[in-house]
Amino acid sequence: MRKIRIVSFLLLFSFVALPQVILAQSAKSSEIVLNELKRQISQMKTSEVLFDFVARSSDGGILLEQSGVFVAQDDSFVMSTDIIDLYCDGVSKWILEKELLEMTIVPHDKSLNDITENPFGVLRNLDLSLYKFPKKSKVAKVDSQVLQVVTLTPKEKDPNYTSIVISLSDNTNLPVSIEYFSRTGDSYFVRVNSIGGIAEKTPEYFVPGAQVLDNPDLYITDLR
Repeated sequence: MRKIRIVSFLLLFSFVALPQVILAQSAKSSEIVLNELKRQISQMKTSEVLFDFVARSSDGGILLEQSGVFVAQDDSFVMSTDIIDLYCDGVSKWILEKELLEMTIVPHDKSLNDITENPFGVLRNLDLSLYKFPKKSKVAKVDSQVLQVVTLTPKEKDPNYTSIVISLSDNTNLPVSIEYFSRTGDSYFVRVNSIGGIAEKTPEYFVPGAQVLDNPDLYITDLR
């Protein structure tokens, strides 16, 4: 199960430290802010995100630190960090642990809007009726940047997380960070260094190539 834990750490796009709240009079409607976020992301046929990631235990200890790139297109996505490469063509997922040269292949369930699978897909397809959130956002300032901050709490008890805190640029309404709090007390922080649309990728981009699969030292476990 270690592979799954590593993947969960890297895909639970969450954020550890909340920015300092300021200027309550500048708060906006949370619903309007979240819908604008969905609209912005949905307009990107193919998006690329550069990110820094930190996972912390319930006692504040660092479990994992990584930086990487995430590319999404429709139901397909690729994520690459120093530890893993993850490919998804919308049907299957290939999870490659680089150091161990071990790959696990699992089915991809499109019906599951799970932050552990595709965090930006979750934001794009976010169903606000499933969450409780304050009527107004909170306003924060980090490094002179004004942010709109909204906390989402699942209405139904979720086995994985208790809340998600999304911090958005007040200027662009795009995510600057996401904070994910698990039921175990662990937290996961992702700082979005950049996000934007890029040129459309071919289907082959979202499947590991021959240079990976033909490696004689690669150990593959296919669970499809």
